[in-house]
Amino acid sequence: MSKKTVDIFQAYRPKTQEVAVGDDILTLKTATMDQETRFLQLLDGLDIDKLLSAVTSIVPNVGDPEGGGILQIAEAGPQLWDAARNVLGKQFAPAVRDGAIIMLDTYANMQQLLKLDIISEKDDERGSDGEYLGSKSLRAYIKGNLTLLQGVQIVKAAWSLNGYGELLGNIIPLQQAEG
Repeated sequence: MSKKTVDIFQAYRPKTQEVAVGDDILTLKTATMDQETRFLQLLDGLDIDKLLSAVTSIVPNVGDPEGGGILQIAEAGPQLWDAARNVLGKQFAPAVRDGAIIMLDTYANMQQLLKLDIISEKDDERGSDGEYLGSKSLRAYIKGNLTLLQGVQIVKAAWSLNGYGELLGNIIPLQQAEG
């Protein structure tokens, strides 16, 4: 009997998930620190706080005998519409597209599309240390084939794969304890 080696770091190893882009399949992988930084910067640039503050302004007030109700909705309506239009209309689709590109622009996906003759040029961009920065051909392919529904699924899968919800769950109690 041989002992089976157990990887004690398995929980910290990158995970992968196949995702649809157009008619093809690419691989989403746990983000590198560079991808994390770019993805979180993208999220930081959204005006989600304006939308949330408009929405929370119409949440029923337990101290109000009428609970806020329709009057608060009517008062907040224009603010809510402006925030929703800005966040969803002007920011949502580009953010979904850019988030998907950030997460899928990997050397492995470039190699996969080259192997399948979907892109014809190995045009990987490299940083000063030789690290992979991206591929213009891969980004163009994603932009030209990604649907909104696929993009949303990719961003949701990346959120889960990278444990952002879990991280936020651990950070929020720390912030509340400091405050």
